Amino acid sequence: MLAGATPVLVHNYDPATAEKEMQSFLQKAFPGKTIGQGKLIYGPDGKVATDHDVFGDNFICEVTCGKGGGKVGQVQDRLLPNTGGKPLAVYGPNLRPGPAARIEELGVPVFRTMDDVAAWVGRQ
Repeated sequence: MLAGATPVLVHNYDPATAEKEMQSFLQKAFPGKTIGQGKLIYGPDGKVATDHDVFGDNFICEVTCGKGGGKVGQVQDRLLPNTGGKPLAVYGPNLRPGPAARIEELGVPVFRTMDDVAAWVGRQ
């Protein structure tokens, strides 16, 4: 479900749907780029360390539908160490202000709209 004229995920989206929605939105915004979704990232022990929800050659976007429980730790402990040097952003229209601020303190921008994510991707 979309809310209003600008695509914004609402609370009843499941994560897989939200990631597909963002991937599709960015692919349409940047037709010359390859935008992927759901890439598993393995640690040195061969186990899954994390995943990249939506990604391109020059960015990674973590997509979250939740309010932020556990997201700061995930960004700090699993995502940032596994970016391969690519810039990371979080798309979280429902993130509470506290977790959003702590993620931004880690140097990771947090966006509330898909249009803002697309503008950020365009600058990468």
